[in-house]
Amino acid sequence: SFVKPMLDDKTVAKISIYGTDREVYADALLELIDADQLPVFLGGRCRCDGKDDLSCMRSVKGPWANPEVMAVLDSEPLERIMTPEGSRLLHQRREAQRQAAADAAGKEAPAVATAAV
Repeated sequence: SFVKPMLDDKTVAKISIYGTDREVYADALLELIDADQLPVFLGGRCRCDGKDDLSCMRSVKGPWANPEVMAVLDSEPLERIMTPEGSRLLHQRREAQRQAAADAAGKEAPAVATAAV
């Protein structure tokens, strides 16, 4: 409530504060995140190591761990990657790799449905 008067109404409309009631914030998170991907301690079912409820906190999981994404990040300036052109670049590299793998196997690469970028 201290900051709210300084924020635009459109910004305030995008903010939700759930407090410490786990049932309330877990339900809100589960509307956005699949339970299998949400850590147990936040109300989901994910235990990255299969045993420890906090193991997701120590897990390296996400697009930043994908070698394809890392190759693009290492080869292109961030200013280019964070544009529609950068998104197309990643898509083109994935398609080229898929086609190369199919060529090596002696067959045509399967078509992949894509959204317009």
